[in-house]
Amino acid sequence: MLAELFIEYALRLGMSVEQLSTTHQQVSGWYWSDAERNRLGRLDLRAARRQVLKLVLARLDIDRPALGDEMADAFTLRRELLFKPFPGTIETLKELQRHGIRMGLLTNGNSEFQRSKIQRFDLARYFEVIIVEGEFGVGKPDQRVFFLRWNNLALYPHKPG
Repeated sequence: MLAELFIEYALRLGMSVEQLSTTHQQVSGWYWSDAERNRLGRLDLRAARRQVLKLVLARLDIDRPALGDEMADAFTLRRELLFKPFPGTIETLKELQRHGIRMGLLTNGNSEFQRSKIQRFDLARYFEVIIVEGEFGVGKPDQRVFFLRWNNLALYPHKPG
């Protein structure tokens, strides 16, 4: 998917796909390698992707920040459309629920994207509690999110169904 995007935009930028791809790998690796940038970037993926693509274009001496935003937004849209539950996920959730297993959903990332997926795949019906990193403030692997107790989750309730 990213390769397809680079094919489209490399031509517009007058460069090789390899040059665009390699520069993106370098900048993206640098951006996401920092723990704090990673944490903040997960909370606003759209802004993080835009920042990465702007940095890529700057490194390539291309002064077209709006094009960086366009590329990032095109990637975000394509990526979100590709998401779907793994085979057997919904059936497994139904079976666990049928057996009375109490379940909570803990997901990293920004609320907009995560809530969209939860709604699109009708996942909320299976969980008593849903905690999204962007709403709670921390996510996996931060230990604070794992030390919540069921009785302390009144702030994050979700009524199944």
